Amino acid sequence: MKYFSTLFFCFALLTKFAIAGDGCNNGFASTGTTSTNNGALQSEIWVGNDTRILGAPNDSEAEFESDGDEYVMDFNQTYNVGVQYVIRWRKQDAGGDPAVIVLSESADNITFTDVSSFPTTALTGLIDETITSAISFRYLRFRLEDASSNDDFEIDAITVLEPIYETDTDNDGIADVIDIDDDNDGILDVEEYSCGTFTSVGTSSGNPQGITVQTYNFGTYLFASANNGSYTAVISKTMDGLEIGSTFDISVNDVGSTTNINPSETSRLKIEVGNTILYNSTLGSFVSAYSNFGDINFTGTSTGINPIFKITLTKNNNTYNLDPRIGTFNYTICGVLDTDNDGIPNSLDLDSDNDGIPDNIEAQTTSGYTAPATDNAATYATNNGLNSAYVFTGGNTPIDTDADGTPDYLDTDSDNAQTDDTGEAGVSLTNNDADNDGLDDGVDTDNSSFGPVNAGITDVMAAYSNNSVDVDWRIECPNG
Repeated sequence: MKYFSTLFFCFALLTKFAIAGDGCNNGFASTGTTSTNNGALQSEIWVGNDTRILGAPNDSEAEFESDGDEYVMDFNQTYNVGVQYVIRWRKQDAGGDPAVIVLSESADNITFTDVSSFPTTALTGLIDETITSAISFRYLRFRLEDASSNDDFEIDAITVLEPIYETDTDNDGIADVIDIDDDNDGILDVEEYSCGTFTSVGTSSGNPQGITVQTYNFGTYLFASANNGSYTAVISKTMDGLEIGSTFDISVNDVGSTTNINPSETSRLKIEVGNTILYNSTLGSFVSAYSNFGDINFTGTSTGINPIFKITLTKNNNTYNLDPRIGTFNYTICGVLDTDNDGIPNSLDLDSDNDGIPDNIEAQTTSGYTAPATDNAATYATNNGLNSAYVFTGGNTPIDTDADGTPDYLDTDSDNAQTDDTGEAGVSLTNNDADNDGLDDGVDTDNSSFGPVNAGITDVMAAYSNNSVDVDWRIECPNG
């Protein structure tokens, strides 16, 4: 499950093409591409049916028939070098001479850089050529050269494969929406979220567990009926605590019929969260995927606040003797925590309790401390954003020195000595955080960019006050 952290803090307008950072010293990582046909005519010279080149491919072409025919397309924005675009085109007539259509790129519509000439042989059908841009460009120019009157080049469309960039807080090359450890502290994001679970226990009168059942009421089951007629039953519950961008897992369990479901059954089951439809299918289709009974599971991200979870069963006539039943449902919702109220959620905060000791250190034992490895992008991609030093253990399991139910990385008094960890650790805080990584400038060894997650510390005992057995902030009476 992922939480879209840019909705929570330090939101900055990200253009599609300037990806160095977001104003919070976070980078961006590409999560794929999207196709766009956003080019417009800048200028043209003797190109036949020139408007046909605009928009999506539709096998309707603009024609280049004479030497010097030219078309310049303006995308109204600049794409980075390396961005790809697809040209759907062909050379229709050989003509007996070496006519070519020259493709050029430009950032300013003044200086053009030739990229290539395609295609060079006559073709009966259109082809798609994928071009990788040689420069940052806004304009593409197509010019027919060395042509006789017999030559005919045709272009249907130009499609830019526009990169999709998402925030990459820890600059590991894995976008936060995919990264299982957004801040790279070794503590999995799911550990740093706040999660809650609801499980239904059947239905009865009086709005049980906040569940509303319209028309029917079925005791130990969420729904069950042998009614031979047509009806619609609606079961709903408000998912309190689910906010925009928060994640949810939902299971609707023991769904089916106490009689065999015919594959031609047209009665319909619909499952929704707010305005998002998770499932909408006939029970005839259901049986092919889940047999006569099954559990339907979903994972998603909320687009609303406290949305309504709703199950709608529409029973048609009794042609196939359907007796539907739904056993229970349960869901888990997860949202962000910001323990120190600094505006940075714990999953992006390198010091979640703001005591001056990095989470990466406080989550581990002193004697067993393992510093993060120096991983490259390929390694992070293999491990879904988790540093390889913590892959074997599946991420750091935060320790709780004083067993008070609050792990050390969220506890400002980890040993319950009634003295805060900041003082016992011997660190001085400035109450400034120039790079917005949650680590105070007084202990952060790089105030211009995110991290390092351990403030450069590799030997915990050497870095903090200790009694030669453990650090003082983990010993209730360090002096005996």
